[in-house]
Amino acid sequence: MKLLTPIAYSLIDQGSQTIAPDQILASFHKTLCHRPTLDSKKVDIFKTLMALDLLIPDADGNIGFFHQTILEYLAAVELVSLYQKDQGLLKEKINFLRWDEAIMLFVSLLPSNQRDNTLRLIADFDIEFACRAFESATVKEKTIGISLFDMISDRLSTRQLSTAEKERLAKAIHHLVPFGRKEVLVKLLNDPVLANVASIFLARMGIKSVIPRIIELLLKDNV
Repeated sequence: MKLLTPIAYSLIDQGSQTIAPDQILASFHKTLCHRPTLDSKKVDIFKTLMALDLLIPDADGNIGFFHQTILEYLAAVELVSLYQKDQGLLKEKINFLRWDEAIMLFVSLLPSNQRDNTLRLIADFDIEFACRAFESATVKEKTIGISLFDMISDRLSTRQLSTAEKERLAKAIHHLVPFGRKEVLVKLLNDPVLANVASIFLARMGIKSVIPRIIELLLKDNV
């Protein structure tokens, strides 16, 4: 896998799906240069990966991965490795839509002790994206979910927001279920923009005391 992660990272970074064979061999050499025996076999390794259909050629003779998800996963693995040396890299990637899926995989691959701070960093740039990344994580830690919820709650309580801003935060909240705070969500039932997402959140938390209010909202929507 160490042979393929730098290639996948480079492809995502360049916004490309394929790469020339000689560039793959150059990447293999860079990874294997300290292991001469393996380096001498890089062409055979390349041919084996092609024979296994892990790498596939296009009509122009360039090479790509057999599935987009594999490309994004391998790029995420490489990003985790590079992130340990330079955390500033993440800020660069967040600016590009082509990195979105790989970054969500990246967050799920991080050690648990790094995940909270990393999600906070992402949230400072794009709170909805941070919440989507949290939702996609293999293991969802309650403390992180609550932390993201509190960040949204702070934004709602500390300044006047436009309807568009509230709608964006409503989408973000949706990704955090069931990690929220009852008292905050109950207050949001009185906000015409956030009431629906708050009612769904509370229902999925199993808060029975708010069922009459949720029914009232549903009836209002149907009128």
